[in-house]
Amino acid sequence: LTAYTLNNVMINKKLIVTFLDVGQGDSILIEAPNKKTVLIDTGKQPFPWFSKKNSDDGKKIILPVLKYKGINSIDTIIITHFDNDHSGGLGSIIEQIPVKTIIHNGNIKKMPQQIKNIIKEKQIKFINQNTISNIQLDNDINIRFLTPLKNQSLESSNNQSIAVKISHKEIDFLLTGDLEKEMESKLLQTYNHQLKSEILK
Repeated sequence: LTAYTLNNVMINKKLIVTFLDVGQGDSILIEAPNKKTVLIDTGKQPFPWFSKKNSDDGKKIILPVLKYKGINSIDTIIITHFDNDHSGGLGSIIEQIPVKTIIHNGNIKKMPQQIKNIIKEKQIKFINQNTISNIQLDNDINIRFLTPLKNQSLESSNNQSIAVKISHKEIDFLLTGDLEKEMESKLLQTYNHQLKSEILK
């Protein structure tokens, strides 16, 4: 693993959360004991989209990591928001390996048509996060979606990020995407003590 950096957090040798080094941007891989996998965000794609001269983070970092780990498919990809540094590697990933479900924040204006076509062609479930509250990944692993303001128009795409809390026994991860200070405050007002976590990203 010389081409990228892996920061693993392993809980009781059961749940594995890997923060992939994609530079400016995010990509987090979750592996459950039952072999289910969730990928939160997919790093960036150099412009122009799908240029053969450029290699996005999905192709040059995430797919090699999945291959190294022996992961041949992904159950769920969560795109916190469609800024390039969080969704840029999506096209390469869904082209190369089977993906069952993509969960998004409801604002897909920035999503390239090429990716929409691939999702349709491969019949990937494409779900607005506002229609679901959580994913029960395993018996004692829950992924909860925290949405401070539903159905409100926000100027900043960062503030449209899906916030996620992953809970496993005594360990909680709070992942806030690119939420800015204003929305972090609203998140705290809405959920208060429910945000308590051991690991914050």
